[in-house]
Amino acid sequence: MVEIGVVSESSVNLLISPVF
Repeated sequence: MVEIGVVSESSVNLLISPVF
């Protein structure tokens, strides 16, 4: 479960980073 949370956070950061 922890791994999934980390992956989701990293993926969200990658999607949001380019926007900002």
